Amino acid sequence: RLVLPAVSLFARGVREPGYGFQYPAGADYNFLLPMANWLRTPSLYPGDPIRDAFVRHESLCLFWPTVAAMSKYWSMEHVLFSLCVLSKLIFFLAIGRLVAAGVQNRPLGVCVVIALALSGVLNASTPIGGTIILEKTSENAALALPILLLAGVFLVEGRWLSAAVTAGLAVYIDAIQFLHTLPAFAVFALIDWRERKRRIVAAAVVGVGIFAPWFVHSYRSL
Repeated sequence: RLVLPAVSLFARGVREPGYGFQYPAGADYNFLLPMANWLRTPSLYPGDPIRDAFVRHESLCLFWPTVAAMSKYWSMEHVLFSLCVLSKLIFFLAIGRLVAAGVQNRPLGVCVVIALALSGVLNASTPIGGTIILEKTSENAALALPILLLAGVFLVEGRWLSAAVTAGLAVYIDAIQFLHTLPAFAVFALIDWRERKRRIVAAAVVGVGIFAPWFVHSYRSL
């Protein structure tokens, strides 16, 4: 009896403070949802020039094809809601690891994460580009950001291979967000070069290996 009202409240979105899920929401969905429908049923929109834009869209590599494939078995709304929940879980996993690194007392760390989750700061626009940290819509950028945050936490922990693999996989979800993290990788590489030279080189090789298929695919689609 308590689960359904809680899910309904989250789906509508908690306003002050909090975050939630909206469907459909935003002008982007006017393009993205038809693209997902087309991926699921390629016979749609015959002769429409917008199909050329679908083919060249940055998220065509993994996110929306996955959404289209899953929507054959569940409704589009439930698929996107599930991915929205997944993005929140990854985000708070990363935050929890980051807090645990500086707080030795586990109950205190849990309290810090819960306080952050219940605060309104995650639902407010940041000074950089007016971005909301936890988006209410489910799309490639909203999922890529928590994954890249987790990669950043691995960098802080000195786990270069894990960071490279996580960031490399994020390329297939949103390459633009990945490019924004490259300066952070460069800074950490300079700081850790003397102590972890071999790990950094190995991580770079693995990262390029994961990244290369996406680059080849994107180059051919141009």
